[in-house]
Amino acid sequence: MTNPTTEWMSSPAPRPCRTTPDVWFSKARKDQLAAAAACSSCSLLTPCRSYGLADPALLGVWGGLTETERRKYRARGPECRTNRGYLRHRAKKETCRACEEWRAEQVQEARRERLAEEHAKGGTRTGARIHGRLGEAPCTACSTAAYRERQAEWAARPASQKTRRAARIQTDAA
Repeated sequence: MTNPTTEWMSSPAPRPCRTTPDVWFSKARKDQLAAAAACSSCSLLTPCRSYGLADPALLGVWGGLTETERRKYRARGPECRTNRGYLRHRAKKETCRACEEWRAEQVQEARRERLAEEHAKGGTRTGARIHGRLGEAPCTACSTAAYRERQAEWAARPASQKTRRAARIQTDAA
């Protein structure tokens, strides 16, 4: 786990852990539960929890989780619907519907972004291919660009390749 930034620690936001810090570092279960309950109303819960999960050496309650809870959370591995969770399932050759759906959404989103880049260029052959991968017919700009690129490739071929192909097309048609 990467170490999250500590900028949130200098935040002037009110924190329950600053009023009675002894409760957050107590070994008594009663104090730990009280500290975790107080954390739930803190505006810095998320960065505090991330910080606590990133460093296994930290003692006490961080982000509403006790040392034991953080240890169990880390042992469980990355959560589904994240890249780390998806890769963990792939490495173990497991099938996780949530991770597979998440990954499909990520791929579609990346393809849409790339398609927007290709459209900004005025349409390209790559754009036509991306349209196909998205399961849609290419737009006019991408179709035209793909056609022009194929024509340019055909024109650049040596004459011997053109005649062989033309002969093959004629024999296939007969």
